[in-house]
Amino acid sequence: MNRVPQQLLCASVLSTLAFEAVAEGPGSTYGGAYSARFSYSAPADISRGTANLGEMDAVEFSLRYSARFQVSESYSYSIGLDYERWGFGLAPGLQVPNTLQGVSLVFGNRWKFADKWAVAVSARPGLYSDFDEITGDDVSVPVSVVFSYDVNPKLQLMFGANFQSGRDIPVLPAIGAVWKPDDKWNVSLILPRPSVTYAFDDKLSVFVGGELTGGAYTVGDNFGTRVGDPSLNGERLTYREIRAGGGVRYDFSKALRLEVEGGWVIDRRFVYDDRKLQFNGDGAPYVRLGLSGSY
Repeated sequence: MNRVPQQLLCASVLSTLAFEAVAEGPGSTYGGAYSARFSYSAPADISRGTANLGEMDAVEFSLRYSARFQVSESYSYSIGLDYERWGFGLAPGLQVPNTLQGVSLVFGNRWKFADKWAVAVSARPGLYSDFDEITGDDVSVPVSVVFSYDVNPKLQLMFGANFQSGRDIPVLPAIGAVWKPDDKWNVSLILPRPSVTYAFDDKLSVFVGGELTGGAYTVGDNFGTRVGDPSLNGERLTYREIRAGGGVRYDFSKALRLEVEGGWVIDRRFVYDDRKLQFNGDGAPYVRLGLSGSY
């Protein structure tokens, strides 16, 4: 089956890359950043309608690297690579793949077009599927557009949208803000990871917040046949988790930051939007470990 390629989210209402590009502002001529992340969501009941299918857990792993180039005081761009993988301990009768994966290029552009205004545009063309069969239907191009306005040195407002065909919600508009009242506090009301952070010093900080994570993928052309429902062959599948929690962040140096986080998965679901088929999971605890750095 041939389809128009999807525009896929980076998980969320607004691309994290786009927001980061807006927030960074002018910097050095060249710089790089990396991140690695592992999370585990504990087993919980999952159902289709009123039918309980048993328990399911989820393991997430991702890697990202990007290089950023400052062309002028008002314009910069970034190029990177991104890999993500979800693995599931499936309940009997749950018609979803054991793994969902994405491999993509990441392109970002930031233009400060006025004294207090900037716009960032990002795209993540790549393959997003169960990787059982690779076809043109697995190609997706998520796009995010974000505008920012500097109210004052302590407050920045943001608004924009993420575009993705084939997702259960194709266009996700959003408004966010970053408020830094002093050197200790940082209030970031930005999806996909709103948070409130308190820094004890320049190395140790704690945070509480939430997260919208997951993605949209295309299953194999023979997947539905294998699980007893041929109508699912080649369908688009969205996986989503909504989390609330908190953790500790420690900066060993600019090049190495460690984060340890835990909390509760408020909502977990799989959605075949074209088929109007949905599997809902109950709440469960989760843990997350992350390493990141820049130069």
